[in-house]
Amino acid sequence: MPARPVFVTYLLAGDPARVQEGSGTYTPNIDTSGAFDVGHRADQEIIKALNVGGAYKGVITNRENIGKTADELVAMWNTAHPTDPVV
Repeated sequence: MPARPVFVTYLLAGDPARVQEGSGTYTPNIDTSGAFDVGHRADQEIIKALNVGGAYKGVITNRENIGKTADELVAMWNTAHPTDPVV
């Protein structure tokens, strides 16, 4: 069995860990069934860089829905799927 990364040891002890400075923080989580998972909170510098206007060059699926409220999205769904409405 290969050696596990050091940060996994921290997660298994219930402690948040960083893989590399500036990458963000990994935090262990446990759900009500007892299953473990890990969450990631990106470093603020990464988030700032991603949110510079015009910087993103990828395709955004359903771009026309940006800025719509949850109520507007539910109404759209219910119109498109009358036999499976969101209640």
